[in-house]
Amino acid sequence: MLRSRTSEARLALFVSLAAPLLAPESANAQATGAGPQAETGAGVADQAGGIEDIVVTAQRRSESAQSVPISLQSFSSETLQQSGVRSTEDLTSVVGGLIIQPTAARPSIFIRGVGTNSTNTTPAVLTFLDGVYMPFGQSTDLANIASVEVLKGPQGTLFGRNATGGVVQITTRPPSETPGARVEVGYGNYDTVDGTAYITGGLAAGAAMDLALSYSNQGNGFGTNVFNGNDVFLTRRFAARSRLLLNLSDVSTLTLAGDYSQVRGTVGTNVSPSVGYDFLYVAGAVRRRGAFFPGDFDINAGPRTPYFKAKEWGASLTFETEFSGLTFRNITSYRRGKEYAQIDFDGSPLNAVNLSIDRDPRTAFTQELQLLSGDDGPFQWVAGVFYFDSTAKLLPFQINTNAAYAVDKDRSIAAYAQGSYEILPNTKLTLGGRYTIEKRKIDGFVLANGIDVPSRRGSLSQTFREPTWRIALDHNITPTALVYASVSRGFNAGFFNQSSLAGFATEVQNPPVKPEFLTAYEIGAKTDLFARHLRVNISAFLYDYKGLQQQIYDQGAVVTINAGSAEMKGFDFEVVARPVNSLTLSVSGTYLDTKYKSYPLAPNYVLQSNGSIIAVSNLEAAGNRITNAPELSYTASISHVLETGIGEFTTSANVNYRGETYADPINRFELPKRYLVNVTERWTSSDEHVFASLWIKNLFDKRYDYAITVLTPPGLVGLTAPPRTYGFTAGFKF
Repeated sequence: MLRSRTSEARLALFVSLAAPLLAPESANAQATGAGPQAETGAGVADQAGGIEDIVVTAQRRSESAQSVPISLQSFSSETLQQSGVRSTEDLTSVVGGLIIQPTAARPSIFIRGVGTNSTNTTPAVLTFLDGVYMPFGQSTDLANIASVEVLKGPQGTLFGRNATGGVVQITTRPPSETPGARVEVGYGNYDTVDGTAYITGGLAAGAAMDLALSYSNQGNGFGTNVFNGNDVFLTRRFAARSRLLLNLSDVSTLTLAGDYSQVRGTVGTNVSPSVGYDFLYVAGAVRRRGAFFPGDFDINAGPRTPYFKAKEWGASLTFETEFSGLTFRNITSYRRGKEYAQIDFDGSPLNAVNLSIDRDPRTAFTQELQLLSGDDGPFQWVAGVFYFDSTAKLLPFQINTNAAYAVDKDRSIAAYAQGSYEILPNTKLTLGGRYTIEKRKIDGFVLANGIDVPSRRGSLSQTFREPTWRIALDHNITPTALVYASVSRGFNAGFFNQSSLAGFATEVQNPPVKPEFLTAYEIGAKTDLFARHLRVNISAFLYDYKGLQQQIYDQGAVVTINAGSAEMKGFDFEVVARPVNSLTLSVSGTYLDTKYKSYPLAPNYVLQSNGSIIAVSNLEAAGNRITNAPELSYTASISHVLETGIGEFTTSANVNYRGETYADPINRFELPKRYLVNVTERWTSSDEHVFASLWIKNLFDKRYDYAITVLTPPGLVGLTAPPRTYGFTAGFKF
């Protein structure tokens, strides 16, 4: 099928590339001069008012982002606050090419069109918090954050665990023996109350502890369930996290961290028409907005209002020491969570098709050992081993009176090493490899009308032994100009679908999902110009993608199947300009040209004359665009600081564009393009102890969907995004 490029998108791309005075004070604000001893995430501005440096750990050691031969964006806590970014879901407003779909308890993350929206498998974009892997991937409120890094492309060598799409790394501020506190409260429309609190201090010489709390409660929903008058499209969250830091000696530290979070709401469980189609086939007929669905955010579901709830807690222990010029780390973690969702699948008041998903518990244990060389000399290296053991119980997945019960076990062990050697003056060669052994096993049974079906009870397993690797060559043309080329391979292990009502006795009943493999070829450049008043980072990439794990709906469940292969090519761009000390402009984005090379049994959905959608004979989707991969996405921002006698006023605004994409591999149903505008006005007192903000998200009240799901027979169901929201926050710190 033909691939459309709107004139608006092409014009926006031209403007963004042609405007060299655009760039995010936040994004990738890092420069070559930051030393390895600098605190991770620390921003250091040039004395003449240049763009700040941010220290990152993209290669498992502290480095300036501008010196790392990887396409990435990073942000200091100050920049995130100025941009109104308050959770991981808000990162889409500052990171071009990043898509986050807040589906119930766990958001789905896509980078450069690579990701997954199934909770049954490991995400293709991994999340790390203070170097600890977070396998359940819940949204994170960004309280007490030092920095955030978004690494683009496969990161399987150093981060493993199936990072084919990329990695999001969140770094918090370490506990301090010096007492300190920060409290912020806010109020917004829809009766939304939120707040964060952080306190830190010393317990004894060499011992410090902190506590971070966050809370958000949306009192009124964006819409109403017409059937019973309940509010819908609302969320309530609470999270707590604490760390104890012990300085055992001048070279040894021990950090104990613990956290708890819970979330409850209706987002991701509602069945309502998608924007642009505005009707569903429910209750035996076409039902349109304005009557059956009176408002843009209304649903009409019974006998109960759909909702979800989730809880998660975890602990980690990190020991680090130095000896003989080496650094050793031991990272141990345990996590446990549970989640429940109830969905009115038929989307009507009729008690027709009711779906529930109950995962209790989900557990994960990780153990990682790392050994790093020093930063002196021509050769730096890191080596390690990683062990992962996870169990997820589905108790059950149920549609009406049919239910699937399953226990999914995942065990993985991997060894890895990567080294960089200066083969010529200012030229480094990086070689890295990882070997992973992973076993997936599922035990399950099916109840039909409450009766056990012996022929569907059983156990299935499969084991994978796969290498991943990375080769990179980089050269510093000048101390502030880096060029690089790399090739890397990542893989996402296979598994079995948990929610299989067909059974678990044979692979005919539950066909195994095979691994997906992604080989990435990339070239790029990172430059700081005019005494670091202008930063231009660009990269071009080509993905050879095989065995894509694609999510579809089957009998009410999200199941994963393998497509054949695909090709993805494009480029990332980021330009940051600070022409004067008080003004920062930025633009960053991703252009994608994607196509399936082979997808012989792609699901084929057809809109019927009566308004319903049915699945007909599968088709070959070769040549069509990949789902969830917009041709162009970008964000542009401006931030201005005004110094006054009563403090500093920072005015920030950003525009976020996501091009059209498709909900199905046949490219029959399109998710329209959309623009969003967010603005923030922030005041900080002269002594920097008191602050306040006014903010507006989705300034022009754009109606849009995060994604579209094709359901049979209801039709195109939208994952509805919020309307215009606004509010006020105030706080203090010392």
